[in-house]
Amino acid sequence: MRLRSTVLAAFGVLALAGPAFAATPTPDCHALLLDDADGDQALISTALPVRATVAIDIDDVFLTGPAGAEKVNIRVDDLTASPNTEYRFGWADPVNFGYSYRLDATFLTAAGAHGAGTYTLWHLDPNGSWISLRAASGRTFAGNDGVIQFDQHADAPWPGTFTGVNVSAHQYESAALTDVALRSDSASTGLWSQPC
Repeated sequence: MRLRSTVLAAFGVLALAGPAFAATPTPDCHALLLDDADGDQALISTALPVRATVAIDIDDVFLTGPAGAEKVNIRVDDLTASPNTEYRFGWADPVNFGYSYRLDATFLTAAGAHGAGTYTLWHLDPNGSWISLRAASGRTFAGNDGVIQFDQHADAPWPGTFTGVNVSAHQYESAALTDVALRSDSASTGLWSQPC
């Protein structure tokens, strides 16, 4: 996949280039953090024809890995055709009331593929200002039931109990990611404790 460097710098991108991974992650002892309904993405009317697709439909969210080194996984119905799409995972800061964190992975132009790259971690203060923290690593596992995986960030370790979790996908008409979204999907939960 080719990625525009300007958008990569501005938004943070999970770059789809690099080595393939052997097995797509599946839930382990953590079970599901979120289970989203199939086919519930919202189609938004625009001047351009909207193609029928399940590409950005979020299936579920889960953690994998040992305590202290868990990875967050967003499973998507079909991650082979997700151009111009932003995927986000957000949760409340467990220490500072009114603050929250958000991870962004941005896919541009072409279809998804296996690969490793970086994502951007954002921190929101109570005044509504987003502060971009340094990027960290992540990877994708493309295909049906494809997964976007985020490593734990040193500046925002996963809490034992997540609160205010929100996951979303927004697909746009172009790689500018500033026009009207063609389709959106989201899921949320107020409270989830890691079972392992």
